[in-house]
Amino acid sequence: KKRKTCFGRCRDLWKGMRRKLWGIVESKYFSRGIMIAILINTISMGIEHHNQPEELTNVLEICNIVFTSMFTLEMILKLSAFGFFEYLRNPYNIFDGIIVIIRFVSFCYFIFV
Repeated sequence: KKRKTCFGRCRDLWKGMRRKLWGIVESKYFSRGIMIAILINTISMGIEHHNQPEELTNVLEICNIVFTSMFTLEMILKLSAFGFFEYLRNPYNIFDGIIVIIRFVSFCYFIFV
C-alpha cells in the first residue's frame, strides 16, 4: 500500500473542508441569515441622521464593524467553498465582493489613519 505524502493528505483535507463549506454557504439557513443581516444593516444605515446623539453614533459604528466583519466572513467562506473563478461566475457575488472590499478598506482607513 502506497503512503500518501503530506501534500496528498493536505489536499484531501482541503477537498473535504471545501465540500463542507459548500454545503454551509449553499444552505437555506446561511442564505436567510445573510439576508436578515443585510436587512438589519440597511435599517441601521437608514437610522443615521444629522445631529444625532453621540450614543446613537457609537451604536451605529459598532453595527458597522459587526456587519462589515460578517459580510467579510461570508465572502471568505464563499471564496473558500467555490474557489475564485466559480465565485466570480455569480454576478451577485461580484457585486457583494466589491461592496465588502470597499467597506473593509474604508473600515481599515478609519481605524489606522
